[in-house]
Amino acid sequence: MDNIKYQGCKNQNTILIMKPVKMFVAAAMLLLTFACKERNSMRETTVIPAVNHFTDSLLSGLIEEQKADSGIIMVVSTPTGYVRAASGDFRNRGCRLEDFYKEEYSSMGKVATWLVALNSGKIVLTDTVDTREGVYPVNGISLKDSSWENGGYGKLTYFDAFAHQSNIATYMSASKAYNDVDDFVEAIWLIGLDVSHVDCQSNTALVWASLGYGYTISAWDILEFFNGIANQGKKVSLLPVKDSVFVDKGRMADLKHIQGVKNIFEDKGNLVKLNLSGKKTTGIMGTTTQLSATPDNKRYKMELCGYFPANSPQYTVYICIYKQEKEDVAEALGNAYNRLMDFLLTDISRN
Repeated sequence: MDNIKYQGCKNQNTILIMKPVKMFVAAAMLLLTFACKERNSMRETTVIPAVNHFTDSLLSGLIEEQKADSGIIMVVSTPTGYVRAASGDFRNRGCRLEDFYKEEYSSMGKVATWLVALNSGKIVLTDTVDTREGVYPVNGISLKDSSWENGGYGKLTYFDAFAHQSNIATYMSASKAYNDVDDFVEAIWLIGLDVSHVDCQSNTALVWASLGYGYTISAWDILEFFNGIANQGKKVSLLPVKDSVFVDKGRMADLKHIQGVKNIFEDKGNLVKLNLSGKKTTGIMGTTTQLSATPDNKRYKMELCGYFPANSPQYTVYICIYKQEKEDVAEALGNAYNRLMDFLLTDISRN
């Protein structure tokens, strides 16, 4: 990628990566400031007022229903990257620009791990991986899957393991494909995920980085990355003002690996967990990330990202809420996503 400074950190404390200067950043900042205030910028916005009002209402209802602290909903046109809605609800202080660009841990990073592991050629989705009984000791820590109390997933294909979001299989794929965290993070950059900081302390750096806890990423960059996958690997810059569509040169990864990840998103078992089985065709992923480990002040981020219709995506959507309690909100997020699909697909010409 052009204009990227990458400084490895073998035997150091951090990896620092300077993001390339993007020609659309200034416009994006201007647009989002005005979008939050429901005004128009001097240039013609790509935001559709009716869609933005709907996502404002949808987000407020979701936050109230789940007793959440705050949240974000963004909608973009999959082919063009045009931002159709940008809603933020952060209690008394309202919506602010930095909320869309705030960088923090995200378990959505697992998707990038799957893609770079596949793209390395060291694993294929039909390979068998042994996740044991859901507990895997590695470098002094016990890596666990969510199913560990029920005996784990045992032996299964990488496809099934990734569909279950197995932490063990995700780490094992990264460790099989890359020698260390430096090589791994460089691969993440090359597929188009704008990682800004990687913690590479100790010999567990690759473990945490593979799960999305080793680096920070913004909601804006997550949505742009997922939108690229929905676009069959052609990453387009998100545009909040009408301008020429900017498509990164080349493809994020080999097309067969892009399609493999999309097949995971569209897996029926994955959709059932989000209460989306039998609904309109879609590809989707939902995760929970623990942002604070302080016993008396835990904070969790529940995220969902998806695209639809699956066969020819027109919209890519990001939904996120923050809560103090770790609860299963997959169905609630799935219901909100389904309502948004219904609204957007009633008039596909909005795209």
